[in-house]
Amino acid sequence: MRKLLILVTGALALYYIVYRALYTFNPDQLAFSVVFYLAEVHGLISLYLFLFDMWSPVRPEPPEVPDGFKVDVFIPTYNEDVNVLRRTALGALNMRYPHKTYILDDGDREEVEAMAKELGIGYITRAEHNHAKAGNINHALTCTEGDLIAIFDADHIPQPNFLERTLGFFTDDKMGFVQTPQFYYNLGCFESSADENKDGHWEQQSMFFHYLQPGKQRWNASFFCGTCAVIRREALEGVGGIATETITEDIHTSVLMHAKGWKSTYLDEHLATGMAPPDVVTYFVQRQRWALGNLRVMFICNPLFKKGLSFPQRISYFSAMFGWTIGFQKIVYYLTPPLMLLTQMMPIDRFFTFFAVLYFGNLALQLFTYKALTGGQGKIFMDERFNMLNFWFLIQAYFSAMFGLGNTFKVTSKSGSDDDIPIRVVTPQWILAGINLAALVWWGLQLFYGVNVDLLSSSIAAFFSAYLLILSVVTMRGSLSRVDVRSDYRFRQHLPVWYRSHDEAEWNMACAVDFNTQGLGLVTFEPLASDLGRDVSVRIMCESGPFETKVRPLYHADSDSENGTYYYGTMFPDLDNRGRDELNNQIIRHALPSLMSRIYRLHLGGMEMLRGFLPLTRRRYPTWLGLPLSTHDAPGEWRASRLESLSGRDATLSSDLEAKPGEEHDFSMCSHVGVIEGRLRILSVDPEAESGKFTWKVFLESMAPEHVKRFEYLVSNG
Repeated sequence: MRKLLILVTGALALYYIVYRALYTFNPDQLAFSVVFYLAEVHGLISLYLFLFDMWSPVRPEPPEVPDGFKVDVFIPTYNEDVNVLRRTALGALNMRYPHKTYILDDGDREEVEAMAKELGIGYITRAEHNHAKAGNINHALTCTEGDLIAIFDADHIPQPNFLERTLGFFTDDKMGFVQTPQFYYNLGCFESSADENKDGHWEQQSMFFHYLQPGKQRWNASFFCGTCAVIRREALEGVGGIATETITEDIHTSVLMHAKGWKSTYLDEHLATGMAPPDVVTYFVQRQRWALGNLRVMFICNPLFKKGLSFPQRISYFSAMFGWTIGFQKIVYYLTPPLMLLTQMMPIDRFFTFFAVLYFGNLALQLFTYKALTGGQGKIFMDERFNMLNFWFLIQAYFSAMFGLGNTFKVTSKSGSDDDIPIRVVTPQWILAGINLAALVWWGLQLFYGVNVDLLSSSIAAFFSAYLLILSVVTMRGSLSRVDVRSDYRFRQHLPVWYRSHDEAEWNMACAVDFNTQGLGLVTFEPLASDLGRDVSVRIMCESGPFETKVRPLYHADSDSENGTYYYGTMFPDLDNRGRDELNNQIIRHALPSLMSRIYRLHLGGMEMLRGFLPLTRRRYPTWLGLPLSTHDAPGEWRASRLESLSGRDATLSSDLEAKPGEEHDFSMCSHVGVIEGRLRILSVDPEAESGKFTWKVFLESMAPEHVKRFEYLVSNG
């Protein structure tokens, strides 16, 4: 059905473009007609390249990983925040397969060197800092000797099983590299549309990583993306190391390795997480580098003519690079409707019934095919919003690449711009909005005063002009606003916390509802005795063990009078490295896997595809999902499990502990509506092979009346 849909869509699109050339050119405005037609031809080429990549996606299963590989892990860095870098380094250290980790510091920073020494990992720097990230990696190759090189950007945190899932492919002696998706945990970033409380997740790059790259895998044309990948040293050295001629060294290096006969594998599993650009300013820095680099590769190492590539590889690589020329097509589409309204120039001779049916039928089929091939996950309006944002700099990047200008690597900031977002970043969109608004007003005046106009043609132009006006306004509004003003993402996971103010001897129970290494959101079950701004001692129950520190309450949000809870926004005034590492390990081992499994699911089935057409059917996650439950409630002895499912009093827990059916335990469940205590009986215990955890099926019983009330409130409001 996939291939039939692709063939029908491609055939109708070709019929439409031929029909346009034969019957609809306007001889009175031939130049205008030709320019508009060429934009449509560009769209046809883009469609065919997309359908080629989507012909038969391949998602291979990882082979069993053998012992004996010598693996080096490279973390190149220049000026990234040390706390961000530390989290990535800890993630690398947590990977289970034997390996050596190196920080490649092109910033020559003493604090980074001290951190590497403290964590016991290698530190590599160099005297000359030429060729940016590519030169940094190439220098490190001369200082290390691993057979395989795993590369992670400074903000991309690998999961403990990253090497175990990727290295098995290298039992094939011709395997050059294995690439995995980039997944971004800062869901409030500029390019993401996600709700952590509901299923369904859209991120601008998810189309590429979850649909196009598996499609390229069919043709042995999936390519290296600069991070979250493992490369064979022999393959890399065989092409002279990471390519330095362009600022998108990743795809350029991939072309060279494939041309030498090396294979690649794309493993579509979330095995690492990073940070996406948080605002439009940092987004532009990243995308301009990508656009310029990809287009420059097309000019100096065009895959269509690169010796050694197979025909499918040539087409697949060209598809990836041709997509960066879409700015030329879009500017024609953006200016045509208002030009038609302002001048009565028409790129089409006349609109008639058959042509209208053909045009809108072809458009509708392409939109349906796009949604169907992407499991309903493709969002046309979101795609067009970013096309509207990007079109002008893409045109500039094309000419810069043609003449070899602007070939300077700029690091993408992970914390965003410190200043207010300047309105000049959306100047092209302001101009387009003004042009379309003026065109609509002019058209309305013509109708009001009875000026003779082609009503059908002008109405169609007015419809598209109104759409472009709305699209440009939405794009500007989304670009000029900040979604998340924090410099580090707050991970939403419940952690038990014990606290006491400076004048109290007893520890009191509380619950952290979100956290990072800068602070946490604290829910207490009685008001804090201390004033805001005064430090409070806390014992945070991470799943690898508790640690003590202080928090400083900065503000108090509205209380929940029904449940008797109080929310405080807090910061850590003097968190030491041990506490920072405990929180980072909690993030790496628990919060991130939970986020990845919950926020994104690959939609491949028919029913899932249909749900993608109906976004209002997105399911809401219950608030009890993932709550920590312990069979020991004394401070310092918290043995946590996580609540995975709940039906009445029957529950499923994910636990690090093995147990036996029939056992009974007192339990304490920490939640945002209060502590719920009682007794549970274990019904069954099953090991989870992949994670090493155990699944408990239990029955919750013997809760006191006030705890039953909290439990029922939690379930009913889930």
